[in-house]
Amino acid sequence: MSIIFVFFNLNLDEKYKTFINRVKENLENCEEIVLINKKKLNNMNLIEQKLDDNSIVVIFNEDIINNTSYIEDFLKLVVKRKIKIFPVAIDKENRIPPVKIINEIQSYDVYEQMRCRNLEGNYLAIAEIFARKVISEVHPLIYDKDGIIFISHRRIDGEDIAARLSDKLKLQGSREFRDNNKIVVGENAQKKIDEVLTKCDVFIFMHTPRAITSEWVKKELKYAIFHNIPILWIRIDEASIKDLEIIPTEKPHLEYKSIDFKNDDNLNNIVNEIKENIFELKYNKISNIYDYDKALKRLMTDNLVLLDKNQGIYKVEATRKGYYYPQRNIKEYIQLFERNIKEEDINNKEEYRDYDSFIMLNDRIDKKEIIDKEKNIVKDNIKNFYYNWKNYLRGDLKMKNKEIIISGAFPDGSEFTKRILTEALIIFAKAILKNGYTLTFGAHPTFQELFFEIYKEEYQINNKSILKMYISKFFEKEYSKKKKELKSKVQLYEVEQKENLLESLSLMREEMIGRKEVGALICLGGKIKNDKKEEGIREEIKIARKYNIPVFIVGSVGGCSSVVAEEYKEAWCDLNNASKDLNEEFRT
Repeated sequence: MSIIFVFFNLNLDEKYKTFINRVKENLENCEEIVLINKKKLNNMNLIEQKLDDNSIVVIFNEDIINNTSYIEDFLKLVVKRKIKIFPVAIDKENRIPPVKIINEIQSYDVYEQMRCRNLEGNYLAIAEIFARKVISEVHPLIYDKDGIIFISHRRIDGEDIAARLSDKLKLQGSREFRDNNKIVVGENAQKKIDEVLTKCDVFIFMHTPRAITSEWVKKELKYAIFHNIPILWIRIDEASIKDLEIIPTEKPHLEYKSIDFKNDDNLNNIVNEIKENIFELKYNKISNIYDYDKALKRLMTDNLVLLDKNQGIYKVEATRKGYYYPQRNIKEYIQLFERNIKEEDINNKEEYRDYDSFIMLNDRIDKKEIIDKEKNIVKDNIKNFYYNWKNYLRGDLKMKNKEIIISGAFPDGSEFTKRILTEALIIFAKAILKNGYTLTFGAHPTFQELFFEIYKEEYQINNKSILKMYISKFFEKEYSKKKKELKSKVQLYEVEQKENLLESLSLMREEMIGRKEVGALICLGGKIKNDKKEEGIREEIKIARKYNIPVFIVGSVGGCSSVVAEEYKEAWCDLNNASKDLNEEFRT
């Protein structure tokens, strides 16, 4: 898909050039841009080659007022091909496109967008908002511009600021959910909250000082983390971070004082910052679709055929096993989503027939749900789909008498990188458990809660033997009160302490890694130190290799593991016997 950008009159005033250049910059950073100028409009054959049915044409009403003769033939072609057109009006006097063939199409009204956001004269901010709107059209299965924004807050000290934020978001056209104003009298409040939470596209965590004492807020936050809902963490009035059970990332995305929400100008600025961060959180998940695509192709090879790239639809066909008489092949259609699956997605399946099932997949769904029994249309988690097909194609997976160790910590760096590390931890932990291995780890306070929640989600029965946690008695004062609780969740191995912290950690690492039961060590993140000898990941790699345990280094999550992955990229054989290609995928 390409964005056709009609742009040829540079003799307009500064506000026009400011807006149009910022839109172009934002789109060029994300998508393929085809620039149409006067010269190219004289060569319709060339233009037609650039158009496809999923293109988007962006035109500026002010730009074509004096150039209609150049653009009419082009627009006739675009309308004939039923290609989407986005007219833009910089000034309120030019809200209607000045070409008859498209003058009934609603323009993006820059003046009105500034007015409703109290951003008079801020063409840069509105240009970025418009660019996000275009991108949401380019990636309809990934970015939902109308998705629900779930505002999680504690009423006792967050109700007023959440209400002000909610009202302002609603005024600007966003679909927000805040329990106080969306639950009808007599309705089951928690049931309604849970229902909306499963459908939201962004989760705003309003971290006020009293929020951490609310079981409901904690429950909502855990749900968002474990179901890959983009989380925007907003810290209010320097609320305590150390008391959070699960930290969405190492530090908040945004920080404010509660008084900031009482001034309307301040509130407009806050909402604009929130919307910009929401877009980045959503857009940064685009890579997930490509990762899923790659994983399925590797697993299924010739069994998987791409039918529609823009709609993310594939055909899966494989020999049917396990019956005495010949049967037709299994035939399924699948569709990959990053965003939530909506009603209109489900209803648009008439052209696909003659299948066993049509399966709509994303990584937020808890479990398989049959949504149309007559047509066999199903929603499921993409990882469930992957592992079910893996078992079918390669045989049932048995419990293995081996452990895989996950090592690391949150690195210093961007919030995006830290969110990627959280997602990576969840992905690796689930994969280890689903493939029949024991998950072993050191007692990093944030990581352990993630792993406990994953264990609860994957295993409904009490089977703590599949989790092992090592902890140094150097920290005994800190964990002694929780020891009984920890032992109920995990096989807990306490290691004697040494004279100081570094020596105690070294002994704990040696006892955790240097055992014949350990099948592999996976390194993610980790702090970068001035003295490399103090970097835990380097020490753990050294211990693993001493015992001939293979090591895999994830380089794309930032921190020490990214640095070490670069150092080993020409010497993977020093770490494991896997292929260079596999190690490169871990690195990148």
